[in-house]
Amino acid sequence: DDAAEEEERQALKRNVDISAHKEDLNILLGRLGVNPQTGLNSNDAKRLLDDHGENRLTPPKQTPIWLKFLQELTGFFSLLLWGGAVLCFIGYGIDGADDH
Repeated sequence: DDAAEEEERQALKRNVDISAHKEDLNILLGRLGVNPQTGLNSNDAKRLLDDHGENRLTPPKQTPIWLKFLQELTGFFSLLLWGGAVLCFIGYGIDGADDH
């Protein structure tokens, strides 16, 4: 289990050390084994897909809609409005007017 974790750690380190953009194009094509006119053949493309997976980013976590709603109700300006509403009701109750 430790060997698998170490191998994964080394693979991640290799992914971080990217210098392909600095290499001469012909050297890079030779190192990767790619023909610039024809590209990869289907066997190589399938092998690379199996080795590295699809070229996709994981989507970011979505905030639930009810939490977004609560965040809107508790923003600074919203809290000022809530406080004003509470003070308005308190003032109306204290006023003691007969037109309730």
